Amino acid sequence: MRRRSGYETMRRSRRSPDTARRPSPGPFFPALPADHQTLGGGRHGTAARWGAVRVDFLRRWLHGILLLACSITGGFVERPLSSAVLAQSLWEWTPYHVEIYLAVEDCPELTAADAVRLAADLQSRLEFRLGASWEPRVSPIFDEASRLLLPDLPALPPEELPAEWRRLKTADKIVVVRLGTAYDGLCVSARQWDVRAEQWGPLIRTTVPHESAVPEAVLRAVVESHVPLASVQVLEDGGVRLHQRGVALAAQQGREAEERTPVYHVLARYEDRDGNARAVLTLPWTILLPKDRDDGAGLPCEVISGVRNPLTARRRGRVELLAWGRRPPGGATVLRLLSRDERKKPLADYDVFAQKPEEATFRWVGRTDWDGRVSITDPEGTPLLLAIKHGSRLLAKLPLVPGMVAETAVAIPDDDPRLEAEAALRGIQDELVDLVIQRTVLLAKVRARVAEEKWEDAAALLDQVRRLKSREVFSSEIMQLQQRIDCPEPTARGQVDKMFNEVRRLVHQYLDPSEFEKLVQQVSSRRRNPSSG
Repeated sequence: MRRRSGYETMRRSRRSPDTARRPSPGPFFPALPADHQTLGGGRHGTAARWGAVRVDFLRRWLHGILLLACSITGGFVERPLSSAVLAQSLWEWTPYHVEIYLAVEDCPELTAADAVRLAADLQSRLEFRLGASWEPRVSPIFDEASRLLLPDLPALPPEELPAEWRRLKTADKIVVVRLGTAYDGLCVSARQWDVRAEQWGPLIRTTVPHESAVPEAVLRAVVESHVPLASVQVLEDGGVRLHQRGVALAAQQGREAEERTPVYHVLARYEDRDGNARAVLTLPWTILLPKDRDDGAGLPCEVISGVRNPLTARRRGRVELLAWGRRPPGGATVLRLLSRDERKKPLADYDVFAQKPEEATFRWVGRTDWDGRVSITDPEGTPLLLAIKHGSRLLAKLPLVPGMVAETAVAIPDDDPRLEAEAALRGIQDELVDLVIQRTVLLAKVRARVAEEKWEDAAALLDQVRRLKSREVFSSEIMQLQQRIDCPEPTARGQVDKMFNEVRRLVHQYLDPSEFEKLVQQVSSRRRNPSSG
């Protein structure tokens, strides 16, 4: 008997007995394509396992060399490298530890033995397809997750998942694969749970007509369900770079897939002393768009956010910024505008404008209906920068990726009271302009009659000026109007008060009674003593 080499022993020890060898071809597992044949048994399979072991050994060797180099560099440079920088430098060389649970439900075509053979086949295909960037372990049987997630693989909240699914010691990612029957064949569904980000990936579902297509469909569903994760590095100049997990270990096709990820959402992971997540929060209305390829120092990204300083805001405790990559499917997203006070009032008749990254101007895309909803559509799922206006006032700018979610809501200041006040004050301003013109004309006539010493005519004109609306009456009407306008939003209330104060200033400036009183005294004194002056 040939003595087993150390490499083979190390490689075999990492596999369970059920997944140590790939099943032989048969009706359920057909012969693999030419590029997969080296993963079978026999002499070619041994050579393939040797190659996989060499890749794994090389990865671990490079990981240790990089750690040693960073430690030495940190000891001799003028400013030692922090632990965060060291962690980011190792992030690209750290593979994903992936637990894959394979379940067969109500499928007479597939037996328990078929599930075991399918798990072994998937293990081999993943190692060939993804190289050293994944360390997968496929389990054909699972109980607790089966009761929770089957049959539809819902995206359950973290508190309803098993406790092990929230611990980084368990795995980095957990993939649940379901095989079931469909009206036109077999249905393959897969969904990924990221342990560190505590996020569910999209549900991948496909249908195959025959059992022979199941292995390739399962492989494709697992790969497509993968959502890349990256560490966020904020540079001193305000720039942002992403360090993608395991990208330096990925095969060429895997690396290209990572680089094609167009949108990243930012997460803030709050940890306790043991490294467990206390909470994982998504930074609202903030996305990262890759600007260029990864040059070895990280993936440069542009920050688009509707929040001021989203990445540099102070956060208490142990916080890790993560980037959750998504490939937008394209389509439509319904945006609903609500007031940000406790009433959550739907905001109707608000205009929404959109701008693509390559565009220089905004284009009008719609107006909210009676329930505050407007549909934003883009077939390619291009990230958009939205501008929300009410009348001529810009209320908010925020990013949106159409098709990423079916509907989303945003709370903005209720601008209806301001618009109501603006319309009412516009009427008051028009009335004030007419009054100032009449008053100015009448006072000019009074001066002319005084110069002509026509005192009776001057007195009659002064009576007309006296019957006009006075400054006190105007101020009283403005105060009553201001009290009628309900504006619970503090920012909007400040703007409304500012508009009313400006109108009061105009009233006090142009309805000054001192000039009128001076003419009244002059006319009265001339009428009593015509020879004076």
